[in-house]
Amino acid sequence: MHPLQNGSQDTKRPGSKPISGAPGWFTETGENNVPSYPGADWFNHVIAEFQNMLTSQGIAFDPENDDHLEKAFSYLQLLARSRKQLEQSLGYNARVFPYLHGENIENGSEIPAKEDTVDGMPITHIVVDGNPCLMDPISSGTVSNLTNLSAQVEGALVTFRYQKVELHSVDEMTRYPSFIEGNKVRTYFYNTDVVCDWEITQNPEASDFSIQISASPSLFAVLKPLLGNMLTPEMTGAYGDLVHEDHAAVQACLNFFEDKQFYGNVAGGRKYLIGDTVKGRAFASMDTSCHFKAKDGLNAPVLDFYAQYQVRKIANVKWKGFTVDGNKKNQSPTNDNLLGSGLLVRCDVVNPYLNGDDVNHTGEFENIEVSDILSNNCRVNGIYLGKLTFVERSYDFDNLRGAGNVSGLFVDNYCEYITFTRLNFQMNTYGIRDNGASNLSFLSGEVCNNTEAAIYIEKSGRNTSKKIISGLKINHNKRGIWIGHEVGAVGKPIDHISVLGNQILANQQQGVVGSGGVDVVVLDNFFSGNGYVSPGVFDDIYMANGCKRWRCDNKHINNGNARNAVRYANAGPDGKESHCYHRVDGTFEGFDEPIGYEPNGDPTLIPLNANTNIIQGVFEYWNTPGLPPSDTAANLKASIDLTKIPLGTICINNATVDGSEKWIAVKPTSSSGSSANISFQPI
Repeated sequence: MHPLQNGSQDTKRPGSKPISGAPGWFTETGENNVPSYPGADWFNHVIAEFQNMLTSQGIAFDPENDDHLEKAFSYLQLLARSRKQLEQSLGYNARVFPYLHGENIENGSEIPAKEDTVDGMPITHIVVDGNPCLMDPISSGTVSNLTNLSAQVEGALVTFRYQKVELHSVDEMTRYPSFIEGNKVRTYFYNTDVVCDWEITQNPEASDFSIQISASPSLFAVLKPLLGNMLTPEMTGAYGDLVHEDHAAVQACLNFFEDKQFYGNVAGGRKYLIGDTVKGRAFASMDTSCHFKAKDGLNAPVLDFYAQYQVRKIANVKWKGFTVDGNKKNQSPTNDNLLGSGLLVRCDVVNPYLNGDDVNHTGEFENIEVSDILSNNCRVNGIYLGKLTFVERSYDFDNLRGAGNVSGLFVDNYCEYITFTRLNFQMNTYGIRDNGASNLSFLSGEVCNNTEAAIYIEKSGRNTSKKIISGLKINHNKRGIWIGHEVGAVGKPIDHISVLGNQILANQQQGVVGSGGVDVVVLDNFFSGNGYVSPGVFDDIYMANGCKRWRCDNKHINNGNARNAVRYANAGPDGKESHCYHRVDGTFEGFDEPIGYEPNGDPTLIPLNANTNIIQGVFEYWNTPGLPPSDTAANLKASIDLTKIPLGTICINNATVDGSEKWIAVKPTSSSGSSANISFQPI
């Protein structure tokens, strides 16, 4: 009822007259047939009731409007709905008292019995300082001796089990006024939809990810991983929309587990814009389907999994399942292998003198998994592996992929004992580039459509350059496998390379080309359609002057081009250093001259055999013109271990500049079967 406002009102409420009789109802035919009358006291009581209700709900009175009660009841309905939502969040058949949102239990409160509730269900939870608490046991009656942990209800002890306070957003949590130490909170929105669990505390640890409660500045909400060990970047504030920069949120997740010193995983499935390098951390796995894109102008690696001196070791973690986009068209050009990479996996080797002790400090990995990673459009390398040191000495990297980079995979020196499976690097300059690593195995996958080479072995490693390349499809590149001629820091050549059982098809130039390489085995590969860009110029396999002791035995099919299946060059400037000891066998179809030889100073090819089905070897030696290989020649370069020469080997005397003197290894009719009884016939 609106206050009286017609000029006849009093600004001060007058005192009430004495009441008379019991409370009753209006009537038109009362005692002595006199109708009832309200009087000023009755109207004033109604006005006071009206004003008190508006004040309790914070509703300002406006004499021009008639919606005050509507506003009050709408607000009460909202509070009731909030309490209903709370009950639903607490579980099946949960009932909360007091009924209205924002009210708390107090000493003297009466908890209704089930027969006194609207739906006949017992009250299961009471609200203590804004926190819903499950009563144990469920009770009803008068509350006394109330604390945050228990109360007496009708004289019996009831303990409380705190439930999570559920709020819509992190922003709402910061403005919630009723938190106390130890509250558990769940929110559903933090810059984007995400479930986050928090605990309220006055003293967060330095390693915590925490947010200050602005409504109670002495309190902080501390983030708790889902399932005890999982975070997503959204839980630390990421947007995941490729519009907002999310580096800090992703890094916060990784730092959390290292700072806490317990193992966890950074999961998620959104796309994150990265404006600074995300650095891998100990204890933190990243087993996720996330997509990380370099922000325009990043000019640094997107991800860097770096076992640094301070960390010493990264162990028992997984980095798998994610995609990296280097966004190279919006970055400054660079040739730096580190700055220009999408993903770095590397260890740190620190000079002990810089650390003031005599210990050789080396970062290292132990029991890590690197797999199912796609890295595209990077300025230099999609994936860079550098100075890797593993406790177990050997590791498997699986399903690494990349396109649009200078090198899809770059394996730098000091890397060793790594096996790669299910590789897929296409449309890069180099699919795989090996810059001096050792003991590597590339065992399955596809390396195709790269503009310089599928695999480029650039130089030898610090110890050895043993490599196995097997089970790959190496198709439609400029070159298939390119073995370089550079030597490592210790002067070792590239050596002990095994190319086994690959499909090497339709590469523009050679399928396998050796600028150098010692003790190279190329066996059981299938070659077809290579050298198509310049028929008659490029062969399936070419061994240049720097190559020694190559063993080739493969299947070759020619599609009518005038070329060789295998061609090799003399090594020395005058023929005297030309003991390359190559052996070439195989099955050749469609070749007029399956094997070609370039003598020093004369690029004319020498046909060795036009029979496309012959199994044969080629061997070079140096001796006086007109003499076959010998094991007794005075010239050391002519002294040959005849037991090492198989029957049917073509032997070329490099004493003749044009390479025209050739012998074939045969066994005399009277031979006892010993290889030492081998003899030679001129051809």
